[in-house]
Amino acid sequence: MAEDTFPLTEYQRDIWTLLVLLPPVASYNIVNSVRLRGPVDPSMLNDCLQDLGDRHDALRLRFGTENGVPFQWVTDGLPEIEYLDLSHERDPRAACLERMETAAAQPMDYTDGAGLFRVTLLREDETTHYLFSMSHHLVVDGLSIGLLVGQLLFDYETRLSTGHSAELPDSSYRRFADQRSRYAGSDSWSADLRFFQDRLADHQPVLFEKAAESTGAAPVARHTFELGPDLIDAIRAESPSLYAHFLAALAIYLGRFHRTDDVVLGIPFGNRRTDEERVTAGTLANVLPLRIGLDQRCTLGELARRIHDQIVESKPHERIGLGSLLRNREEFSPSNRQLFDVVVSKLRLPSLASLSDRVDEYRSYPMGHSLNALQIFLREYGPDEITVDIECAPDVFDADQPIEMLGRRLLHLMTMIAQHPERELRRVDLMLPEEKVAVAQCNSTAHPYDATTTLDREFVRQAHRTPDALAVCGSGTLTYGELDTASDALAGVLRSRGIRRGDRVAVVMERRPELLVAIFAALKCGAAYVPVDPGYPRKRVEHILSDCAACAVLACRDLPLVAERPELPFVFVDASLPAAQPAAATANATDLAYVIYTSGSTGRPKGVMVEHHSVINRLAWMQRTYLLSPKDVVLQKTPISFDVSVWELFWWALAGARLALLAPGGEKDPGEMLEAIASHGVTVMHFVPSMLEPFLDLLEREPERLAQTSTLRLVFSSGEALRRGLVDRFNRVFERGGRRAVRLVNLYGPTEATVDVSYHETHADPAVPTLRIPIGRPIDNIELHVLGSADLAQPVGMPGELVIGGAGVASGYLGRPGLTAEKFCADPFRENGRLYRTGDLVRRLADGSLEYLGRMDSQVKIRGNRIELGEVEDALVSFDAVPRLRWSTTRPAARTWWPSTRLITSSPLRSCGRTWPPCFRRS
Repeated sequence: MAEDTFPLTEYQRDIWTLLVLLPPVASYNIVNSVRLRGPVDPSMLNDCLQDLGDRHDALRLRFGTENGVPFQWVTDGLPEIEYLDLSHERDPRAACLERMETAAAQPMDYTDGAGLFRVTLLREDETTHYLFSMSHHLVVDGLSIGLLVGQLLFDYETRLSTGHSAELPDSSYRRFADQRSRYAGSDSWSADLRFFQDRLADHQPVLFEKAAESTGAAPVARHTFELGPDLIDAIRAESPSLYAHFLAALAIYLGRFHRTDDVVLGIPFGNRRTDEERVTAGTLANVLPLRIGLDQRCTLGELARRIHDQIVESKPHERIGLGSLLRNREEFSPSNRQLFDVVVSKLRLPSLASLSDRVDEYRSYPMGHSLNALQIFLREYGPDEITVDIECAPDVFDADQPIEMLGRRLLHLMTMIAQHPERELRRVDLMLPEEKVAVAQCNSTAHPYDATTTLDREFVRQAHRTPDALAVCGSGTLTYGELDTASDALAGVLRSRGIRRGDRVAVVMERRPELLVAIFAALKCGAAYVPVDPGYPRKRVEHILSDCAACAVLACRDLPLVAERPELPFVFVDASLPAAQPAAATANATDLAYVIYTSGSTGRPKGVMVEHHSVINRLAWMQRTYLLSPKDVVLQKTPISFDVSVWELFWWALAGARLALLAPGGEKDPGEMLEAIASHGVTVMHFVPSMLEPFLDLLEREPERLAQTSTLRLVFSSGEALRRGLVDRFNRVFERGGRRAVRLVNLYGPTEATVDVSYHETHADPAVPTLRIPIGRPIDNIELHVLGSADLAQPVGMPGELVIGGAGVASGYLGRPGLTAEKFCADPFRENGRLYRTGDLVRRLADGSLEYLGRMDSQVKIRGNRIELGEVEDALVSFDAVPRLRWSTTRPAARTWWPSTRLITSSPLRSCGRTWPPCFRRS
């Protein structure tokens, strides 16, 4: 390194690091312009510029590297002012503005030895000029610009009036760099580092997900709004500073958005501690983290005061560079370089009068590209003239969460803090009035249905209407009358065994016509059926039978469990049955129709109790929306332990249609499904997305087999997130005459809310790519609430937990009052209603539909089946070589690891997995 060169300061190195890592962008341009009235002498103005450069060596800095290490030096003189006469253009003002906007968006090359402080004079007409300055953040910061522009214009005015240059202070950035070099590694540096380390202890950065996944800087979206004089007065009367007041509003917003009470913002410190530094031009400013705890019982006024106090406490430690904080974090890694992705700057800009009588307009230009998710500038042009400029990465906000709405919400919060400083954070409602109206309209789903009937009553009514119509086909057939008679006969056997209303009857059967006989027989006794997949491991089957206290176990005689556990109260469906003896229905609409077991977080599956009226409502909506006729055939392919089987098992029976039973195991074989569709004339069926994919694979591989689907008109998909590419493939495969011939409907719902609570019909144009697939809008008599902290409704576009209310909500978990109280609660919007907390993260879109974003816990789904990782943990730690384990749900899949006392081969683990949890299958 040559003698006249010197190292970069820590603040410059932080910028340099990002410049090297990123493609050339304008993120570190600092650009301003002033409009000058009256004639301008370009030559005199250039002399003033050269003197300005002589006074401040930072403007003459150049940069280079040696063995990858950057250095800098000071050159002689600044580039001449560039003069552009645009007065001849058709619209000179527009031409000047466009030229400046274009230049501001161009990255400055900091490696070619060219000047990094450049000034252009643009002529609009004889009496109107624009003084346009453009500099790189390596040589100056935002605070320097006001100083430099002010000195340049003051010197110009002085020369015009006196003929002599003005006496103005000078500064040396090199001297500043030498002084700060002695700070690095000093006791003061260590004390400053400890201060921020203590403040950030145990903090895990919470970033905007999309911005965090982006690489490099991106073009920004921008929105500007003004703070009205009345609001400014109210803020100053209540809060210690307008800046702290604004940060409080922003922290509340970010806390709700990210669902956290621990927010970290980046805030710039001027980092000018002495009189000499306060007039030094150069890169001195430093962006450091401000950690804001959002205690939900804290008042709004107290939050603003706490933030102000924290800034004051941080001020003495402002010299430490952000790079030092990152490098000295225990969690530091090259892929984890961010403590925050929101930076808020407050700039007190020079008043127009203070610059020059000639100046009547001052403009500050956006950076054009953002390294942060949000970059916010509070620009104070005068005591009552404050604007807020928001610049954001384009993938942070969208049409459903527009940047303009962020501005409105910040104004809403700032006004609330000023007017209601005594309000606690947990009482802060972010919803705007029109949003409340829109959400209420989305949840206006009331539609009449028979809330007094039961599934068995409705089936019997249909059987009496069409006794000779074919009801079930597959390995055998049953008419409606035959199914009614056979289920009456089996119900008589159950009653003779003492089965009564309110009991629970387990059904452990494969798909066959007798399965329907068993289910309707249990219901006709007033009992709830408990579906148990016979393919489940024995331990799980035994747990379910014991947990539900099954009074009878309906099965076929060839079930292996019969020989293994003969003491169980088996009733054989394939045995000879006595003559049917119809009996009056005993259950009512609020009795349980079924209990379905789902995976449990503690390793213990839980039984979800669903009432008759909930199923009736679900089926009534389906029939009203996707009408089944007697000509329709529904394919039953879902294992009965999976709640999708509920509508497959009952919808057809209430509509006079037909049910086709896929052969056991056929749910894993797309070819067998095609054979069933063709042979039975199936019109309606269901897929989990993970099985729809191989089904489409087969049709694309063997297009001639598409003819086997000629009767198919309607496909439902649920159980997993339906991907955009899969919808596009579906549209192409089933294209006929330029339009998709088969409807594809995305359903969403947890077992705890009677199968499905929302729906979205995918678009049908094969030529139009699918942009996204919402889970849609609520079905009849269901309300869907998106809630944040303190169970306050989240605004449109903001993520929150999906909480379900209405007719479909289950009555709880069988024998689990504690868990029921945790997941179910009273519905404040509906008398005697219940709400269910799904644990699913969603957001409401601008059109009222919901978008699924993921889980809030460790639950995962495999082939549509819910798995709580607690079950996996329970199984593995029972293996003596696995004393404890940890798991993660990071993408692409859930991962589990453990410390082992010895080498574990794969065979024992496979054996362990076969016994618990269940071997989930495609459906």
